[in-house]
Amino acid sequence: MAISCKSESKLLSHEELQTVRGTHHPAIYEYDLKELLAVQGRLRTGRAKLRTLSNRSRRVQKGKPDARDDKTPPNGEHLQKRKQVFAKALRRVNNEIKRQRKVHANTMLTEAAHRALAARRAKFVDVPSAGRTASDGMQPNPSTRRRKTISRSKIGSVSQATKVAQATRDAKGAARRRRDQ
Repeated sequence: MAISCKSESKLLSHEELQTVRGTHHPAIYEYDLKELLAVQGRLRTGRAKLRTLSNRSRRVQKGKPDARDDKTPPNGEHLQKRKQVFAKALRRVNNEIKRQRKVHANTMLTEAAHRALAARRAKFVDVPSAGRTASDGMQPNPSTRRRKTISRSKIGSVSQATKVAQATRDAKGAARRRRDQ
């Protein structure tokens, strides 16, 4: 279940609240990776401390002796909620660290691709210019071959001749088979 910022301010001390407030939506994007890692460390220690106090409180409520000290810890439910606040803040920080690392990896990959492309393009040899040319430049030479024009009536006659020749061969083969039978 989500815990509102107002509830967080009621549960946490001033120092803890300043640490957790920096992990919410607009403020978390202002941190760079080193600052996020420092906040992550503070949140982990705070969560571990609250987990220890919560476990100790649970043991005292069950009636089991606590070997560390005789003080009774504060209310366990209050400690559980505080621990949840730290756990959710830690989850937000972990996600932001993961996002920033992914963005950094993508930019590094893009830069490496640009460097590789530049190195590949550097291997190509530049062709020198042709230098000065005549005023009109190069002119195409007209073809000396005679242009062959085929009339429209002859265009289909070649394929028709092929069909007729094949039909003639087929007819001879059929006549030969009839004769042999």
